[in-house]
Amino acid sequence: MPTFNIEKGDILGFLGRNGAGKSTTMRMITGYLSPTSGAVFVDGLNVFDEPLVVKKNIGYLPETPPVYMDMTVSRYLKFVAELKSIRYRDVKSEIARVSDRCGITHVSHRLIRNLSKGFRQRVGLAQALLGSPSVLILDEPTAGVDIEMRRSMYEFLRETNDEGRTIILTTHYLEEAELLCRNVAIINQGKIVTQGAIRDLLRDLNSETFILDTQEEAPGDFVLPGFDLRKIEHHSLEVDLQKGQDLAQVFSALSERGITVVSMRNKENRLERMFVNVLEGRS
Repeated sequence: MPTFNIEKGDILGFLGRNGAGKSTTMRMITGYLSPTSGAVFVDGLNVFDEPLVVKKNIGYLPETPPVYMDMTVSRYLKFVAELKSIRYRDVKSEIARVSDRCGITHVSHRLIRNLSKGFRQRVGLAQALLGSPSVLILDEPTAGVDIEMRRSMYEFLRETNDEGRTIILTTHYLEEAELLCRNVAIINQGKIVTQGAIRDLLRDLNSETFILDTQEEAPGDFVLPGFDLRKIEHHSLEVDLQKGQDLAQVFSALSERGITVVSMRNKENRLERMFVNVLEGRS
């Protein structure tokens, strides 16, 4: 069983290739699967010794939302509320709260089978929020949804995390993890191969490649000792920056030649490169 910790109020990106063990780990944390060894603790309680108490504190959205297609949205949420033992007098207001939060109030009367994938995902998220759990476990919550739904999900996750909830998020979109998460854990073949703050892990990269866009035409013969530079377009230079090198030196040298840098960007997603390096055993 993989070993890792997540602090209260954190949002952890749980990353790995297909088949690495992400979903299996999520199912063990939520008590749906029993580990062959080891233990899972949530708020100091063993998931398998105190399953009912722990599950009340966990909201879980699997990769495929656990919805019943022949139910309406409101009937399904009422069914889940009953499973979670929410007090009868609170069920109506609780369903209204999560429906409003997830933007599904206007489809509450519709059969789930007639909803788009994005709205089924929202319904799945709403059921995870019923009962105001302190921990949210979301397995690929933005997989296969459109850009608008993805942005809506990002906003929701930030707001939910700001409220003090602990979130574990699995995703194949590494730019998503870099955007949303403070910390990541990378799993490979059922074992955690690295874990830590994203900024610390990215700091260990030996090099980065930047694209510099220039106001004047970029010089094709630009040479700066110790730096690897090349012209890639009329108004763009590519710079390989080694660990310890300062991009300001490039800006200064270009300025001396009358070239103004108007913008810069990373050529590649740094978290993706770190992810590949870790899985391939490179530093």
